[in-house]
Amino acid sequence: MLGELEEAKANTRQGLNARRVCLGDRHADTAESLEGVGLLLAAEGDTAGALANYTEALGIYEGVSDIPTTHACRKMHGNTHTPHT
Repeated sequence: MLGELEEAKANTRQGLNARRVCLGDRHADTAESLEGVGLLLAAEGDTAGALANYTEALGIYEGVSDIPTTHACRKMHGNTHTPHT
């Protein structure tokens, strides 16, 4: 499993780097990738690294006022179905 975790972390970091280059450091999609890296760091026990990624992502989200909600995204794309929970 450790090999799979390392591979996932490498792939997620690669995606993060691509988003930083293409979208910038203050884009909501970049924050999403930071969350992904944080999740993987937490899974391997690196709580300090995870917290740093989560904190950076939160800072981005706080500065972005036009992050669409799930409902807004569904409405924009014609899918108004809400799954039953």
